[in-house]
Amino acid sequence: MVDISGDKHFFGASVYKLYAAYAAFLMIDSGKWKAETEALPGKSIGTCIKLMIIDSDNDCGQAIARKYGYNPLNKLFRDLGLKNTELNGLMFTAKDSVKLLNAISFEERLSAASRQKLIGYM
Repeated sequence: MVDISGDKHFFGASVYKLYAAYAAFLMIDSGKWKAETEALPGKSIGTCIKLMIIDSDNDCGQAIARKYGYNPLNKLFRDLGLKNTELNGLMFTAKDSVKLLNAISFEERLSAASRQKLIGYM
């Protein structure tokens, strides 16, 4: 694999929505959250996951991240080996983003249904 500035931090803007969606699907798969639960007035968690990935919906992305909590999100991703991700300041590295995409695509933390949905939304 070629690595050009893979550990350099960058401001990720909407990239955080992919991280938040992954975390939300983990919570749904574990039974701690229900996709039908309201995230925003008139929008469920499941709808928000879809909208924040397909339409880059900022309100949904922020609602999901706040519901999970920024510090718990950071801990989750550190535990997954993404050592340079800081959701609070939206700072990421290319290496961490590749690790997340790998986790979404190939690891078995997500259910098959959640993996299929998230990949389909992307």
